Amino acid sequence: MILLKQIETPPAAYKAVTGLSTAAAALDAGVVWQRIENWIAYRWPMRTVVWMVEGSGLFVPPLADWSIDTIEKAGKTWEEADLGYSVTGIWLEGATYRVRAQVGSDDDLPAAVAEAYRRLAEYMAEVDCMPAGVTRVTETVGQLSSSMSRAATSKAQALQMSGAADLLRPWRTAP
Repeated sequence: MILLKQIETPPAAYKAVTGLSTAAAALDAGVVWQRIENWIAYRWPMRTVVWMVEGSGLFVPPLADWSIDTIEKAGKTWEEADLGYSVTGIWLEGATYRVRAQVGSDDDLPAAVAEAYRRLAEYMAEVDCMPAGVTRVTETVGQLSSSMSRAATSKAQALQMSGAADLLRPWRTAP
């Protein structure tokens, strides 16, 4: 069985996180949440996901807290498939399927996830203070000199370098 595609509908609004600096609060929350969601298997708030799956065997959705809406089998058109499923997954019978589900939770964010968001947002806001493409800045005024440097990969490694990835470890994979 092969997962061909996952199409995730973004929520109308992401969960708000408080306690951010002015610069971090000014960032697009969707950008920060999408970096986090790309790393973990959990979603806040709930949203629709469509998985395109091909083959036979047990399909276990890769995201947590899922609830199946419809299962359709590919033919000349998409036809509703009468396949049973359980809490462990869906048994597919050698074809191409479109599985539509609701994933995630509308509950409050766990404290560690909110802290991971804060760390990542603050790190991203700090990294943005450097001009694009610049890895080292030195300013001198009279006898005073200030220097700042960043690795060229600092934005790409933001989850790890901010400490957010360590906090998100329990939500990395679906149960």
